Amino acid sequence: MKHNDKVNCLVDVARALRFLHDVGITHGDIKAENILVFTLDLNIRQYVGLTRYFIAKVTDFGCAHISDGKHARLPGGTPTWSAPEAKELMSSDLLSKTDIYSYGLLVTSVMLEQDLYSCFDLSGDRHEQRQSLEVLKRNSTLLEHAERAVRSKNVLKKDLDNTVQVLHHTLLLDPQSRSLEHVEDFFQPRHGEIQRGKSRSKKLLASKIPPLYDIDELSLVSTVPPS
Repeated sequence: MKHNDKVNCLVDVARALRFLHDVGITHGDIKAENILVFTLDLNIRQYVGLTRYFIAKVTDFGCAHISDGKHARLPGGTPTWSAPEAKELMSSDLLSKTDIYSYGLLVTSVMLEQDLYSCFDLSGDRHEQRQSLEVLKRNSTLLEHAERAVRSKNVLKKDLDNTVQVLHHTLLLDPQSRSLEHVEDFFQPRHGEIQRGKSRSKKLLASKIPPLYDIDELSLVSTVPPS
């Protein structure tokens, strides 16, 4: 899959998660296996832009939690892809932050086209690899390892920098510091105020990646754009 196609799919997932979090739902098990990628039909591509070939959809809500304002634990999840605090009792506003950490792991895996153990070059058998990954998560060095691994990829520097920015907003030990708010901006840079000598233009230039109609719903369920 080309770099832009990967970015498209990662933006789809980020938008889907923001949609869920806005209505008080934590997915609880974000991982590569729970992201389905579909080819867009030609009629949809004509509507959203011919540069869009795929859409990623979030699936498997078996570990989801609907917030009721009370402290809670996630009902399940996959330890390899989970945030370090995922098994703890926490306030409802922090539960969704576990999804954001898992999203950062997903970004790392997708960009490197490897499973998580290979991404972080962990040795030993599977049990030892799981333990090593957990240590990286809990001593806050996982972000450093992820950045180093991503920067080793042979892609444009600006694309690397944008990906690293996403990691710096998601793979944080402190849940309250994690955010998906600017993920789309990092992956799809927009120019706001453009400096031109002493004058400024506030015209927003078009995003590199055309958005899909009702992208949040499209990333969760099938939606057909109006004719």
